[in-house]
Amino acid sequence: MRYLLALGAILLFCAPAAAVSVSVTTQPTPDVPGYITYTLTAESDSGPISGFDFAGDGSLGFFGPMNQINPAGSATVFFQDLFHPFITYPHERDSHFTFFTGTSLAVNRSESDTHLQASLALGGAFGQGNEIAEQLTFAQIVVPVDGAVSFSGNFTVLTSDGPVIESVSGILQVPEPGSALLILIGLGGLSATRTRLVR
Repeated sequence: MRYLLALGAILLFCAPAAAVSVSVTTQPTPDVPGYITYTLTAESDSGPISGFDFAGDGSLGFFGPMNQINPAGSATVFFQDLFHPFITYPHERDSHFTFFTGTSLAVNRSESDTHLQASLALGGAFGQGNEIAEQLTFAQIVVPVDGAVSFSGNFTVLTSDGPVIESVSGILQVPEPGSALLILIGLGGLSATRTRLVR
């Protein structure tokens, strides 16, 4: 009986679980000195992502100082929220989710210069524009160079065993010069050690 319990525990802990990782790329924000644009991409290792929740009960989302552009007073929580032939929307300088919402179900939209929140269901019954995929670029956040934005949210992953909710969180922040210097010193030390070992 002990062996069966041990085997059951091993199988329980070795059962595959869905995992979503978030990668971040950065670049200087065009025409906005002193700001950095962070582009976030989610990737699932267990199946396509069919939606996300960065709103929840108000505790999920992006929080911190961020650049928001609201042409003619219209909120632009999602890319292409604003369609007007006479209003220019410089989306490359705006913090927003990178989806066209005309073909998806989007709820709980909210934004200000200190937060960005929304939930979204992709593809399927909601149209053909935002298809489910294992890798999705989902947000662009424009942050002051000396600012930090925290984020937390949930992704729905369609695994072979059914939908699974995966949580992600992190902080978007330019590393302090002191931290970068410590990393460089550490890498230099590793390089010197390796050189000595090779000789």
